[in-house]
Amino acid sequence: MLDLKKGQWRMFSGAGERIWLAIALYGVTTGLAEELAVPAGLDVAAARRAVDSYVTHLIDTGLLAPPGQEPHTPRWTVRRRHR
Repeated sequence: MLDLKKGQWRMFSGAGERIWLAIALYGVTTGLAEELAVPAGLDVAAARRAVDSYVTHLIDTGLLAPPGQEPHTPRWTVRRRHR
């Protein structure tokens, strides 16, 4: 991902990558802690805290907007003229 504010590329790996992809694809991390914890035999509550902590880190570093403060994305319409 390119951090436009700092002009730096950011790479995510491991659980960080899974968290970022869940947010990018679905807009939420609901159920992600369970997906990460159960197969690995980890405590789900601890995984949930870790996911929440990572999301907070993304918000604090400006890589993610807080819920309800997402930037407006314009919807572009392509108009084609056919003859």
